[in-house]
Amino acid sequence: MNDALFRVDLVDEINLTICPFIFGGHQAPTISEGNGFSFLAEAAQFHIQLVKQRGEELFVVFGRE
Repeated sequence: MNDALFRVDLVDEINLTICPFIFGGHQAPTISEGNGFSFLAEAAQFHIQLVKQRGEELFVVFGRE
């Protein structure tokens, strides 16, 4: 679903949490699981709007300009 929303330009904001744990693997889906974009120039582009740190976690809000 996320891939389809990115492709039709319906995502205005992404909230991302970065924590000091590594998990996942080959079977772990990504935020844009699906077809993705073939070229970087075609990719959905966002800009950092806000960064907060709480303990060891970072909360980042990305938005469109």
